[in-house]
Amino acid sequence: MIQFRSIINKNLVLQMITLVAFLLASNAMSARQILSVEDFGLLPNTRENAVPYVKKAIEACREVENAVLFFPEGRYDFWPDGCERVQFLPKFARVKEPNAPIGIFIDNMDNLTIDGNGSEFIYHGNMMSIGVQNSRNTILKNFTIDWDRPFISQATVEAVTDKYIDIRVDACEYPYVIEDEVLYFTGEGWKSQAAHHCLFDKDRMEIVYRTRDFALGEMGDFKAIEHEPGKIRLSGDIIYKPEIGTYIAFYNVRQYYLGIGLKRNQNTTIEDITIHHAPGVGVYTFFCDGVTLRRTNISVNEAKGRVFSTLADATYFVNNKGLLTIEDCHHTGQTDDWANFRGTYTLVEKITGKNAVYSKHKRDSADEYYYAGDVVSLVDTSKMQRRGSRVVESVTLLESGNTEIVFTEPLPDYLEEGFALENMTWTPEVVVRNCTIPKRNRARGILISTPKKSIIENNYFRTAGTAILVEGDLDVWFEAGSIGDLVIRNNVFENCLTSGSSGGTQWEWGEAVITITPSHKPGSADEKPYHQNIIIENNTINTFDVPLVRARSVENLQFINNEINRTYDYEPFAWQKTSFLLDGCRDVMIGGNTISEQYGVLSIKTDHMKKSDVTILEDPFIDHL
Repeated sequence: MIQFRSIINKNLVLQMITLVAFLLASNAMSARQILSVEDFGLLPNTRENAVPYVKKAIEACREVENAVLFFPEGRYDFWPDGCERVQFLPKFARVKEPNAPIGIFIDNMDNLTIDGNGSEFIYHGNMMSIGVQNSRNTILKNFTIDWDRPFISQATVEAVTDKYIDIRVDACEYPYVIEDEVLYFTGEGWKSQAAHHCLFDKDRMEIVYRTRDFALGEMGDFKAIEHEPGKIRLSGDIIYKPEIGTYIAFYNVRQYYLGIGLKRNQNTTIEDITIHHAPGVGVYTFFCDGVTLRRTNISVNEAKGRVFSTLADATYFVNNKGLLTIEDCHHTGQTDDWANFRGTYTLVEKITGKNAVYSKHKRDSADEYYYAGDVVSLVDTSKMQRRGSRVVESVTLLESGNTEIVFTEPLPDYLEEGFALENMTWTPEVVVRNCTIPKRNRARGILISTPKKSIIENNYFRTAGTAILVEGDLDVWFEAGSIGDLVIRNNVFENCLTSGSSGGTQWEWGEAVITITPSHKPGSADEKPYHQNIIIENNTINTFDVPLVRARSVENLQFINNEINRTYDYEPFAWQKTSFLLDGCRDVMIGGNTISEQYGVLSIKTDHMKKSDVTILEDPFIDHL
């Protein structure tokens, strides 16, 4: 009897919990006001330009508190005609027109939700799909983004010799012309010579083992002849002969307009969205406070037989703050890295007063990297160390490409031209969790540079290049953010580095499964490291080659309680011949790891370090070189 009453009480409790949850959800739904695009004359599956209708709908949402703009399920087409034109990216030299036509543009709005209800948003020509700026609590959910004619073209290999390669192209999906023996691909308002390309294997559609950019050679040196519709012979010196059936992805532009762009927003959520293509980065955020990507996949359109997705990184986060979260995401086919989190260095061009400088980014023209009230570090570029900081009073963009920055206090005597500036206010915390990072994109996995606490956990890595790259660069890209607290734990690394460094050159795709290579190169065993507190623990690393970690200039680097197994799926080739290659690191701890007999002996090579800088715990297999 007592047991019977217990069951009744439990059931009552469950019913009450369910009822309360229902009432709460109902109240939340009633608090949000739903507007349908149908109310503004836009119907799905008509191929009519959705832009003017969506603009009217968004303006109507501006007058409604907690609005949901709802799309009845179906296909919606967007053309550049009638779009707002806004600069979202910094003024990269490679982008001829920085003011992008934006299909769905949200500016200075609070609490707006765009709910696609499972719809397809199809874009045409040179444009950006969605831009959100100066807004708070925006939610984008439940739709797919693609281009009717993507800016990447695809072919398959039918025959290959030392002097020519025959390829098959679906001319309906990827229109082309041959003029003066040169192959050009054409699209909606564009024409591009076949040039930059990567190879994907015919079975798993992964980057082909030991190939990187321009695997076949320089396309400009090839002569094209059409043997029959869709079959093209490219004649020239073939530097790599792929298997029959290998896919070739030709990148017709490089890092053009974005998929989704976020700029100067607060608390943005993107969930249950798939981006099959964009002419540039899939999701790009710039000076945002708090961004969450949940079940947002930048991925290949398998239904169309593609091997590609976006024309740059899947996700790219520049000068953000708050918490950046990527959860349960799966990206494939992008032409650059899976994710990149970074700040920005600008250089002091001229000291113009006791509290003022001209500063400039070496790769971009003028842009707003600083705002009044921001705390800015003064970085000695010779040692890549922060020397002090100042608070920004005002910022002025100059026609010369410089930015004039006035600080609230006089500058220190040690500040010189050539010092770098780093915005410390706009640095984020990062969480990447429960994601898959496969070998189906050009280059690397996760790139991260931030001084705030970051966690990369419970992910599956199977990358062509290095799985995780930690840099900090004052040589080429000027990406800021020395690590202050990074934990890499409970991940699986499976046969990463199949296109890693075989010669140690800059443009190869990484030297170890985890690569930490800031541009600062230590000169002695006494120099202060650039990065701090990188913990690599409780991971499983299944690898066909030797390199596990390449680390330069790190203080408190720990590699503990990991499992290392040898696989035989690929032949070893890596330039790095030791498990650990350490340069200028301090307080290194290695121990508690499980190493399979097939992998063999853990080995370490050090430079610019003292013996006391490395502590080896109970691991019995380490060979300290």
